[in-house]
Amino acid sequence: MEIINWLNTNDGSIIGIATVVLVIVTGYYAYLTRRLLKTNDTTVTIHIYPNNNLLLKVLENAEEVSAGNHSQLSVDERMVLLDELADKFMEYVGPDFPPLSDYAVSREGIYEDHP
Repeated sequence: MEIINWLNTNDGSIIGIATVVLVIVTGYYAYLTRRLLKTNDTTVTIHIYPNNNLLLKVLENAEEVSAGNHSQLSVDERMVLLDELADKFMEYVGPDFPPLSDYAVSREGIYEDHP
C-alpha cells in the first residue's frame, strides 16, 4: 500500500521522467531509421550495349505493365523477346559461363555480412 501512496504523490514526476525517456528512445529510433535509409539508398545502373535494344524493349514493356497500360505485349511476343534477350546474353558470356554455386543463391550466401 505504501508504494501506491508514493506513486500517487509523485505521479507528475513519474509521468515527466517517462515522457523524457520516450522522447529519447523515439529520437534514437528516428536516428537509426535515417541511417538505414541512407545505407540502402543505392542507384541501380543498367548497362546497355550498343545495338542491343532488346533489354530496353523488355524494360519498357515491364514499365507499361506495372503502370497498368493496356498497350502491352502479348505473352507470345514477350516470350520471343525474352528468348532473343537470352540468346544475346549467351553470345555475350559464352557457352562456358559457370553457373552460380548453391552457396551463392542460398540465404547464407546472400546475407553473409548480416547477422
